[in-house]
Amino acid sequence: MGRRARRLIPVSGLTAVLLVGTAVPALAQDHNHFITSPVDIGPLLLKVALLIALPAVAGFAMMRGFLGAPSRGTAAFVTVCAAVAVCMQLLLSSGFALPPIAIPLTLAAAGWPVYLAFADREPPWLLRAGAPGLTVAVSVLAALLFAKAWLGTPDGEDRAALLHTGMMVAFAGLAWLTIGVPRNRLLRFGVLATAAAVGFTLVAAGTQVAAAG
Repeated sequence: MGRRARRLIPVSGLTAVLLVGTAVPALAQDHNHFITSPVDIGPLLLKVALLIALPAVAGFAMMRGFLGAPSRGTAAFVTVCAAVAVCMQLLLSSGFALPPIAIPLTLAAAGWPVYLAFADREPPWLLRAGAPGLTVAVSVLAALLFAKAWLGTPDGEDRAALLHTGMMVAFAGLAWLTIGVPRNRLLRFGVLATAAAVGFTLVAAGTQVAAAG
């Protein structure tokens, strides 16, 4: 077993426990999608973890076009931050603005890049080719949720749920930016510009959520 494989076991195990531990109670909630945590670890700790992860993921998304391909260490750090942030959002949010089936899909989308970042081998060609499309598609969904929250003038509770959901989706989508970007210059620019824009709106949404308490 290689050194990276030995590191993969505890990191991927802890990430999987965190993802499953947040997905199960979330899916078990009522039709209002009110989310509670089975373990009381305190909202302050959740917010601190989120505030650490937010600038790491958003900053990576905004700077990816200037930094080139990330190192293994950078990819591992960003993907773990994204996965943790998705879980923290799910635990902090009082609602989820997408159908319940989107919860495990979002968690899976956030967790898979963590495995790829710590794996001994390079990601399969199919994943490297599809990662940019997934990043753009999920980023567009996050942007739509943010736009609905800011421009749709919903009431306070609905707006908070939209922002939390948009942040969850954005974190999951931006994690795939560590896998690869297109070689074509035009496509590459489109993917990186989209990711940078979503990274910026992610910071804005996080600031508004933090200000709201």
